[in-house]
Amino acid sequence: MLYFIIMFALVALDQLTKYLVLSTMSLGQSIPLVGVIKFTYIQNTGMAFGLFHNASWFFTVVSIMTVILVILVLILWKKPFIAQYHLPLSIVIGGAVGNLIDRIFRGYVVDFIDFTYWPVFNVADIAVCVGVILLAIQIFREGSSEQGNIENK
Repeated sequence: MLYFIIMFALVALDQLTKYLVLSTMSLGQSIPLVGVIKFTYIQNTGMAFGLFHNASWFFTVVSIMTVILVILVLILWKKPFIAQYHLPLSIVIGGAVGNLIDRIFRGYVVDFIDFTYWPVFNVADIAVCVGVILLAIQIFREGSSEQGNIENK
C-alpha cells in the first residue's frame, strides 16, 4: 500500500508542477532562478531529456505496457527476493505515469527544469532516473552479496 501512496504522491507533484507551468508561463518562456538554473517551458514529443523527438505515440504505447507490467509485478509478486525492488519500481512508475498523463491528454510532455547545459526535464523525469538508479544499486548490492555467498562456500 505504501508503494501506491508513493506513486500517487509523485504523480500529483509532477502534475501540480506542470499545471503551474502551464498556467503561468508561455511556450518557450524562461524564468531565471539561480545561476544556470531556470524554468523554461517546452513541449517534449520525445522521451526523457528530449531524446527521440516526434515519437510520442510510440512512447505512449511503451509507457502504458511498462506501467501495467510493473504494477502487476508490484501487486502479484509477493516473494521476499522481489520486495526490495518495490520502492525503486514505485518511484519509476510514479514518474512514468506522470509523463504518460501528459502524452495521453496533451500529445506531448511538459518540461520546464532547465540547467542551461542539459536538456530540459520535469519532476517525472527525475523520479524515473532516481528510481532506475535505486534499482541498479539494489541489483548491484544483491549481486555482490550473492557473489560473496558463493565465495564463502
